[in-house]
Amino acid sequence: MALVLKIIENILYRLSGNKNENSSVDPSTTSNMTDYSKQHYVIVGAGVFGISTAYHITKKFPGAKVTIIDRTPFPCEAGASWDSTKAVRADYAHLFWCKLAWSAVDMWRNDPLFKPHFHEVGMVWLDDTGHAQRVLDTYKELAIPNKAKMVSVKELTGMYPGLFDTTDYTGVSHILVNTMSGCAEAEKAVESVYDYVISQPGVEYKAAVVEKVLFDDYGDTIGVLTTAGEKILGDTTFLCTSSYTSKLLADSAPGRPEMHPGHRLGALGFATGQLVLSERQREEFKKSPVFQQGTGKLQTLSMGLHSNGTLKIGSDLPIYNEVHVKGVDHPIRCPPEETNYDQFHVPPVLVKELDECAVRIFGDKAKELVYDPHSYRICWDIICPDGDFLITQHPHSKNLVVATGGSYHGFKFLPVIGKYILDIATGDIDEEKRTRWAWDRDNGGDADEGLLPARRLSDLFTAKQ
Repeated sequence: MALVLKIIENILYRLSGNKNENSSVDPSTTSNMTDYSKQHYVIVGAGVFGISTAYHITKKFPGAKVTIIDRTPFPCEAGASWDSTKAVRADYAHLFWCKLAWSAVDMWRNDPLFKPHFHEVGMVWLDDTGHAQRVLDTYKELAIPNKAKMVSVKELTGMYPGLFDTTDYTGVSHILVNTMSGCAEAEKAVESVYDYVISQPGVEYKAAVVEKVLFDDYGDTIGVLTTAGEKILGDTTFLCTSSYTSKLLADSAPGRPEMHPGHRLGALGFATGQLVLSERQREEFKKSPVFQQGTGKLQTLSMGLHSNGTLKIGSDLPIYNEVHVKGVDHPIRCPPEETNYDQFHVPPVLVKELDECAVRIFGDKAKELVYDPHSYRICWDIICPDGDFLITQHPHSKNLVVATGGSYHGFKFLPVIGKYILDIATGDIDEEKRTRWAWDRDNGGDADEGLLPARRLSDLFTAKQ
């Protein structure tokens, strides 16, 4: 009888999933009596989405069994979360993202676990698309208390004496400044959450490479298999695998194309580098804000000063890499397959662009600044074409939650995003997030982060300087 009920349940599950693929399956429809505090949760990936999920599981279900898996002993340097500094701000031009980000910023500013790693140095937006004014309008509509305002070039240079006197202001007369925004020391923040999580009863970390997701005879997820041959089984499996997600699902189910993300996800990379400042320069730049230079073809971003005396510069011209997977008739966009994605092997053309990025922001002052030649890096993430996340129960395999698609603006949500990933797993998610982050959706996207790559990594290594 139990087997018959299982078969009927799976048939109903697949029929409901195939009938309306725009909705994630609510687990409460087939598991009303589930005690989620007694489940074993398997989390693949210990970056922002993965470690935040583990954090919120331990908060909501103390003592629950949680197994976190990543490629190396923590931290895994392949992930986008392994970084010096990341922007923390609620400066979105759309209500959903502004409200969600503000809840995260509040925790960065006030929660004892996150506050030590947040530097409220402010953020400057140089923009010629009208984005800045839309941000102000959104704050006003939500009645969020903040210090965002438009200032003239003269006012900006007065706020940060000597830093932005010769910045490239082409096409811009007024600039958005929000002194309540800033940046977080990323690797330290993620490590703090990891230290908290791993100290909780029932939590285990495994350094292993996951080769594939495991399914039972009905196609339901039962855990994962590592390259060492170890089966790690659980009641719910979370794929918080960022830029590796597409390849992992393709490798796991080569004969089940409905399992593959396809057009929903694509890995992309950005070049970054670290400017090393002298003692004198550190004093001069200690109040340097996060600076988004969003005009022209070569757009760039600088972070606030890191406690180690470096200043991160990033180019906003994304790149892509493709690999071929057995059983899939098209290339998949994911990072290079070498150790840690071969992220420190950066084409000279990207190094040159980073030099130009520093000049765009700091003008003549950039001539005094020197990059650490060993810090050039390609930071890999995965993007959804609409800029929204992909956080959903997989519609074609029960017990599998896909939580990815950070789209290069996910880090700031470290304090809160795991709550919603867990809510997806338990069926407690609100309708807006469920439909916005679903496997299939048609909301058009409004995260302000449309950064689709147009340059192939391999081509850049042969490009002329």
